[in-house]
Amino acid sequence: YLYQLSMGRLLPPEDYGVLISLLSLLYMISMLSLTIDTSAAKFSSVYKVRGEYGRIKVMLFKVSRGLSLLVLPLAAILLILSPYIAAFLDVDPFLVLVLVLALPPLLILP
Repeated sequence: YLYQLSMGRLLPPEDYGVLISLLSLLYMISMLSLTIDTSAAKFSSVYKVRGEYGRIKVMLFKVSRGLSLLVLPLAAILLILSPYIAAFLDVDPFLVLVLVLALPPLLILP
């Protein structure tokens, strides 16, 4: 909240609108990763209580691999659609490109 408040004061209205629209797009796309991360945290804590540390490692590997299989094609599709997204949001295509290229590491890494 403080970040948005400070950016609202520092940026001109048009630039603030661009920032908020790109952050909203990032939040919508990252919802998939957040739900999977929450489930992984739940199972990790269950395995830790049981002392099954090997299962935690296997589960994290499978989650990372599964997210990679989902996120990389999604990033490729968004990369192809980035000029259209930029035109729809009326923002610089470079900003959308940076957002799309930042998605795979943000969504795959735990």
